[in-house]
Amino acid sequence: GEWTAVLADARPGADQRIRAAWALGILARAKTVSWGGFSDLPRDLPGPSELPDDRIAEIAKRLAAVACDGGAGKDLRSAALSSLSLVGPRAAPAAPALAGVLDGGDPQFRDAALYAIQTIGPGARTAGTSVLKLLEDHDPDLKIRAARILREIGADAAPAIPVLEQLIRGERGDAAAEELARHGEAGRAILARCLRDDDPAVRASAALALGRVPDTDREVLDAVLRNLDHPDKEVV
Repeated sequence: GEWTAVLADARPGADQRIRAAWALGILARAKTVSWGGFSDLPRDLPGPSELPDDRIAEIAKRLAAVACDGGAGKDLRSAALSSLSLVGPRAAPAAPALAGVLDGGDPQFRDAALYAIQTIGPGARTAGTSVLKLLEDHDPDLKIRAARILREIGADAAPAIPVLEQLIRGERGDAAAEELARHGEAGRAILARCLRDDDPAVRASAALALGRVPDTDREVLDAVLRNLDHPDKEVV
């Protein structure tokens, strides 16, 4: 309760509120935390937290409110977002606020918000629409990350498939192909077609990605095997 009050009070200094944000994340932690930050906070706490779900939900909402507060200051907002990532799946009540952070478009908070959404998992499905918008960004790494998070939180990831297909032909082709291989039958079917592409780099990326997926269906495996005798050894 003390740390929650400090976080909510605009009068304490910034350092004190940042300390409160981290303390709340540690108290609500999803796993063991080895803390090397502020000396007055506990270290090496075993996880998960034994706090009841309703208390952790309250903490998550408090941290989310700070993360969305444009007047809270960059360091405090960043601390609140990073602290939320410690809470894990039980931080699901913070998902709408995290979506709001993404919609705000500020890159300095975007990465931390995405990581928090990723640690929450399926409970952050309501943030899917905001994550989906990132597929339109110019940064290929951000697009691939957005596709991965959509898949992991159980949101509609179908719009990511054509985006990943296009990225296979770029500098991040291997990463795009690897993610595409995890998007079910539709993604693997595209990779199977890529095995016959005119571009040897595309063929190599597709073969490498398919080879890393243990549950690849028989048809795709057959396509990979047929390409083992391809004259271009980059496919093998």
